[in-house]
Amino acid sequence: MAKNNTALVIRTSDKNRVSRNGFQWPESGPVKCPDWDPKPVCGQGLHGLLDGIGYYGLLSSAHDAVWQLVEVDRTKVVDLDGEKVKFEEGNVVFTGGMAGALTRISKEWLRIALEASKEAATSGAVAHAATSGAVAHAATSGAGAHAATSGYGAHAATSGVRAHAATSGYGAHAATSGDRAHAATSGYGAHAATSGVRAHAATSGYGAHAATSGDRAHAATSGYGAHAATSGYGAHAATSGAVAHAATSGAVAHAATSGYGAHAATSGDGAHAATSGDGAHAATSGYGAIAASIGRNGLAKAGPDGAVVIAWWDSTAKRPRVAVGYVGEDGIEANTWYRADDKGTLVVVPEDEV
Repeated sequence: MAKNNTALVIRTSDKNRVSRNGFQWPESGPVKCPDWDPKPVCGQGLHGLLDGIGYYGLLSSAHDAVWQLVEVDRTKVVDLDGEKVKFEEGNVVFTGGMAGALTRISKEWLRIALEASKEAATSGAVAHAATSGAVAHAATSGAGAHAATSGYGAHAATSGVRAHAATSGYGAHAATSGDRAHAATSGYGAHAATSGVRAHAATSGYGAHAATSGDRAHAATSGYGAHAATSGYGAHAATSGAVAHAATSGAVAHAATSGYGAHAATSGDGAHAATSGDGAHAATSGYGAIAASIGRNGLAKAGPDGAVVIAWWDSTAKRPRVAVGYVGEDGIEANTWYRADDKGTLVVVPEDEV
């Protein structure tokens, strides 16, 4: 495919890389639909969100879902009501967790906002850009030059140091690439992404994701189904909405959730994961990291020399208690899911039951 027409599609499948229709996705490399039909209807094609923009409710909310990025020819994708696209073939360039996928696709949000910012654009230091109309983008490239929009689908992007980006409209993304340049959105489905050191990302709308890739750049969301992901060292991720997952891949980067069914996962050494919502799982795979699930019916698993902390209800004393297990002691194994029974004993949960 022509390089200038290349685009990224984000998608998910189950832990075995099998999609809803039973199609087996490769871990990397070429992929092609066996029964392609270009008609603009769902089915008979490979599906995903072009440029990471669309309806994220179509993606898997499973804690162990596989997230993938697929390179496609933008001119050959078929739009399906603006919620997703389908395509015949592509090239899988990323397979992994939510954190890695969102931080990488966030670069596309920055590019799109910068390229589309015809209505309001500045390049000087401390030269701000602001728009209030629908689909009216704002972009700045100078240090300390902020960008802000309030209209539907109006993106804001900055590339300078300490140059913040903020949007309040539905589906209006905010992206920054400079150090200490924060991004914030308050609208439904409006994503926030940063790539600079100590550049935080925050969203408050339903289904509005926050992603950062810089060290100590935190991501936080408060909306339902709004995920938070970080990949930098010491970059924490936190969510408070139901089914809003938090994931980190950097060392000492903690993940925390408080909503129902909102999972927390970390892969870095010393990076803790904590959940307080009912049915919310906590998982860590890094060395010496603690996984804590203090909501009802929660599960937890930890990596080497880690620990699991799981709440349970003591019906005799009529009070909550916690069961603690240390990997490598008393039969507690690494990378194994546990729950606490009604006696406070940690019990192994098979992967196919998680």
